[in-house]
Amino acid sequence: MTRTPLQRAGSYERRGPLGIEAAFRGLGRRWLTDWPRRSWDLPVSVPSRRASQWVFALALVVATVNLAIVIWADLDWVWADGRARLTIARSIIDNKQPGFTQFGNTWLPLHPASMLPLIWIDWAFRSGAAGILVSTISLAVCIFYLHRFVFLLTRSMGGAFVAAVALSLSPNFMFMAGTPMSETPFAALTMAAWYYLVLWTRDPTQSRALTIAGLCVGAGAMIRYEAWFFVPAGATFMVLSRIQKERPTPFWQTRMEGELLAFVSLAVFPIFLFIVYNWLIFDHPDAFLRNNEQAVAEQAVGLNLGGNLSNTTRVLGWTIVDNIGYIASATAAIGLAVFAFVGRRPVAWIAMLLPAVSIAFFFYSIYSGGSVLRHDRVYEGFGLLNARYGVIAIPPAAVAIGVLASFGRLPALIALAAVGIQFGAFMASPTPVITVRDATQTGYRHFEATAQLFDEVYDGGDVLMALRDHAQLLPAIHLHLDQVIHEGVSQVSPTWEMALADPAAYVRWIVIRENGQGKLDQLIPPIILERDFEVVGEVRLEAPYFVERIYRVRPGINRVPER
Repeated sequence: MTRTPLQRAGSYERRGPLGIEAAFRGLGRRWLTDWPRRSWDLPVSVPSRRASQWVFALALVVATVNLAIVIWADLDWVWADGRARLTIARSIIDNKQPGFTQFGNTWLPLHPASMLPLIWIDWAFRSGAAGILVSTISLAVCIFYLHRFVFLLTRSMGGAFVAAVALSLSPNFMFMAGTPMSETPFAALTMAAWYYLVLWTRDPTQSRALTIAGLCVGAGAMIRYEAWFFVPAGATFMVLSRIQKERPTPFWQTRMEGELLAFVSLAVFPIFLFIVYNWLIFDHPDAFLRNNEQAVAEQAVGLNLGGNLSNTTRVLGWTIVDNIGYIASATAAIGLAVFAFVGRRPVAWIAMLLPAVSIAFFFYSIYSGGSVLRHDRVYEGFGLLNARYGVIAIPPAAVAIGVLASFGRLPALIALAAVGIQFGAFMASPTPVITVRDATQTGYRHFEATAQLFDEVYDGGDVLMALRDHAQLLPAIHLHLDQVIHEGVSQVSPTWEMALADPAAYVRWIVIRENGQGKLDQLIPPIILERDFEVVGEVRLEAPYFVERIYRVRPGINRVPER
């Protein structure tokens, strides 16, 4: 009788020594197993269409319920950066100079572009719904591909289910999924990209999977810079997986070159276009790197991060552990170790690590001085800064927990218990989770006080302000972007430069942050500001220190009609 590949590979019965398994024989033959080790040698398998439909439907339910909880807790609109991203998207269509040049180069363009279908609706802009909906859908997609990725690694539906539960019970990740931030869309593209790339390495005849993987990496590279590391990581994994299967020959080399070219070209082309965009619009191909140098330098004062291996490791490590949770982090570490020592499949183990490439990017970026991260466990007396960076480690941790669960009923129950206890610990803690604490710090809510004051004094007319300082302010005030002259207005009159030279000729209001990144207090000659404008409101906040002033043109000075 012909045996199936599944029968030839062996059932869940024990094959060879597995150590501790012998102690649990009486509990049933599937309580402990080395099944994931043998599953890698079987023909590739993915969840059935019906199972996939159910998984995606449940993921949508989880995403919807999570959004309701975040809104109920009044946490959907707390990120100042989220408001700025909405402003960028809105400026494409609502502006004195509308167009795609308004994407700027502070952030990559795909995330604001994904908000365009709804951003023109005033309610969707001012409530954040245009961006929150993107994150909610992305959460469902992320759960869906996380489930498929773990199943592809282990051929275990139970392990894939546990991985999805681990992600769904992560308060930090779920909080970010209810906000208009880029972490969740990026996580969805990350899991999709690595799923299709691993699927292709398991079955090279599925050339469509390689194409989709390249497209997902390219899309991710236009949402967050972490994906730029995916290109060399993915290409290296492609070569390693092929070397394991086949002996290199001239034909192998030719075919490998073609496949690498297909993947890399799709992934790199958006990056190339972004560099050309910076060259054409901002005169320098690396303008996106220069753009944040001042902000990074100011935020890094007193931290000693750049070039300091110890501080970089500690601050990133604590941020990641606090985002995942101590118990869940330990469980994920055990999953990594078990898959390495029991699975004994180096390529499969490397495949499991692919979603963690983003961690390597952040380590390099912080160590090289390209970004700043603060954690109050490392820097006493400093507040949190960019604690959401640790969220990128949660999907890889969920993968490792799911892989651990695939080793039998006992590991699955242990993994589920660990995830449940970790969730309970988060919920029972007297302090909010780290991402909520970071987002709700009083000092970073400066725009609320400024917005309230502006709405009280504003009575019409155009406004001069720097979006680098006040992009977060615009969704919170009753003002349209076509009433604002800002840095992006350079090709229609009056331009930014014209308004700086003689503001009273073009605007009735000026909003200035003292020593802000926009440097508006330095760009406008003080003598003109004092002569033509008067201060009608001032906001002072501590930790961090902010002084913002609202100026109105003096009576009889303004030479433009009110709008």
